[in-house]
Amino acid sequence: PPPPNCFMFSFDIESLYPSIPPKIGIKAIRNLIQPHFSQQKTNLIYSLSALTLEYHYLRFQNQIYQ
Repeated sequence: PPPPNCFMFSFDIESLYPSIPPKIGIKAIRNLIQPHFSQQKTNLIYSLSALTLEYHYLRFQNQIYQ
C-alpha cells in the first residue's frame, strides 16, 4: 500500500478535455496543490502537469490529436 502521506493524481484523456483550455487547467492544478506541498514539489507537479496537458499526443484511427 502507498505511504500515508502519499497523494495520487490521475488524468482522463477519454474526451481530451475539449472544454478546458490546457493553460487554465494547469493553473487550476497549481492552485489546488499549492497549499499541500512545498514550493519545490508544487513546481515539479506543475511542470509535469504542463507537459502532460500541453504536449500529449494521441493517435486514434490514423488521426493524431493533441
